[in-house]
Amino acid sequence: MRPRWTAALLAAIAVAVAAGLGRRAAHSRGVMPDIRLAALGTGATVALNSCPTPTCLTVYVSPWCPHCRRSGPVIKAVAQDARRRGITARVIVGNDSEKAVRAYAAHFGAGTLLDPGALFSQDGVPTAYVSDAQGRIQSKIFGLPESAPPDDLAKLREIERRDFGLP
Repeated sequence: MRPRWTAALLAAIAVAVAAGLGRRAAHSRGVMPDIRLAALGTGATVALNSCPTPTCLTVYVSPWCPHCRRSGPVIKAVAQDARRRGITARVIVGNDSEKAVRAYAAHFGAGTLLDPGALFSQDGVPTAYVSDAQGRIQSKIFGLPESAPPDDLAKLREIERRDFGLP
């Protein structure tokens, strides 16, 4: 009896893994998904599969994620510096209720993208993506530093390269 139960459990795990792999299929091609998300406080929507600049940083966070919250100050500092450098920087808050997503998005400010329905499925948060103007993913990094941003610009740029995948 025990071997049947073990075989059934292993089969269930295999199905779950296969389902998870199917969810990741959109990213396995190495392109940002063909979806549009509303931007907080602007009334506009933004297409993720293209970028108005040669390089685009997209960071996905969720309100329920304590790691995301602890990484928030660094995410904001990196996004601001990236914009000063001519890199489009987008923060997406998603995978929670509309109310929770909007409340947490306010922390990042107007223009933060809203994804309460998790249209842009994630394997984990926070995740940083660097893509080109055509939406081709150049790097994808899970987990981000949980600290205050450094005062030194050289140290911030090192964090941008090492922890966010920016050039």
